[in-house]
Amino acid sequence: MNSNDPSLLDDDAFMMEDPIGYNDAVVGFFREKYAEHIESIFKKLKNRTDSEACPWLGESLPSVPKRIIERHLFPVFAAASCSGGISKHHLAFCSAFIRAISIPLLRIDRRIDRPAIKRIEKQDSICKSQNAQLIECCLFHDGFLDICRLPNGKEIMELVASNYLQVYTSLYYEMMHRYSLDYLSNPKKKLQWIFRSRFSPLTCKYFSTTVQASILLNSKNVSSDIKKLTESFGRLRQLCDQICDVEEDITMGKVTIPVLYALLNDDGKLASVVRTLWSEIQGFGSDLKPSVLSQHAAEIKEITQKLGGFRRAYRLADKWYRQAMSLIHKCNGKTGVGTEVKLLFRLKRAYLERLKCNNWVDIPNYY
Repeated sequence: MNSNDPSLLDDDAFMMEDPIGYNDAVVGFFREKYAEHIESIFKKLKNRTDSEACPWLGESLPSVPKRIIERHLFPVFAAASCSGGISKHHLAFCSAFIRAISIPLLRIDRRIDRPAIKRIEKQDSICKSQNAQLIECCLFHDGFLDICRLPNGKEIMELVASNYLQVYTSLYYEMMHRYSLDYLSNPKKKLQWIFRSRFSPLTCKYFSTTVQASILLNSKNVSSDIKKLTESFGRLRQLCDQICDVEEDITMGKVTIPVLYALLNDDGKLASVVRTLWSEIQGFGSDLKPSVLSQHAAEIKEITQKLGGFRRAYRLADKWYRQAMSLIHKCNGKTGVGTEVKLLFRLKRAYLERLKCNNWVDIPNYY
């Protein structure tokens, strides 16, 4: 494949018939084309970890897989490529964004999503929590200082701050409503809230923030259509993740869209199994056997599938993808939108198809 011609990946048949091969081809394209830039960014980060001024980065960077951080860099390069080119300021933004947003938020996500049955001794837990909070504050501060120094730094800073206010508010809502029986008795109401609220579990701002910031480094403005497009990516991404993570999410007290769709058709069995699982988790805690946890989670997934929860969620994700493609077509030629941005949406569509072909299970540690 010609690394300078991403249009060769604009093939629906390839994407639908071989979603894994398509995924590998797209990720390979980005990694090959931007290898020098990616290597430069990680080299800068490594140099900072070797400095006595950034001990918190040295502890945090190895804990986050490189492939995950790369996902946050590709949209920057894609938007820059069709808005004036990649400059040294884009590389500086990538380094700052990784420190201010990527690593801290991924660390927080990991702590929030730890299995309910995991036991940590009380004093040890307090020390680890305080240490993690200190590290995250230092990374935030260190990264934000560099963002302020960029061209259009004020506008970029406002973008980052406003977007991540929504993200952290969403995480707060999630934490406060885990194991809520209201989700089981009012699935229609909860679905409406998820689709309408700015703080719903569908909130994801990596793509929105990085694409808009990348454009702002080359231009003074971001069009309203592009803002809408970038927002739609986060919603699509989160829905695909919810389809993939039903079993994991339900054990952590989160009722996601596939299960809510299934509950609309439930005769009481699904809700009963979920209540039983949650009762055992809250009653036995870390003494609950993993085999019991897995058995209940698998049963919930099976019932969700029989009641059409996955099928409805899949159709909704496909609908959102098609709407995004229409908006990309409308934005064609506008600063910041081009073939490479389109490829990132198509990558999510391939992910959705990969899940469907594999009984709604993803490949572990895959892109």
